[in-house]
Amino acid sequence: MTSHQDASYSESSMSEEEEIRQINRRIWKRRVIYLVAAVALFFVLPLVLTVIAYATGVASWSDIYGPLIFWNELSSRGFLVGFVVIVIFIALMMYFIAGAFETGEGAW
Repeated sequence: MTSHQDASYSESSMSEEEEIRQINRRIWKRRVIYLVAAVALFFVLPLVLTVIAYATGVASWSDIYGPLIFWNELSSRGFLVGFVVIVIFIALMMYFIAGAFETGEGAW
């Protein structure tokens, strides 16, 4: 190799190294965003369930019905909505956690 080829080779290798660094930064930014989203969903879930409880009347059950049993036909709507929301939130958390560590080349 001549000195001109050496110079062009070092420039191309430096640009490749810089490109790899930028890709690694993008990957880690994506991982951080996805993990923060999963943790945020974990902490937001109780708040959403509380809003659902107030919206469906489950939160004021004992005020309305007294010591009656909660699990009857009147409580089914609140229970089902809460259950579906929990399943959706868990699925989203799993999606974000799996997306944070996806390699894009058959990781699963």
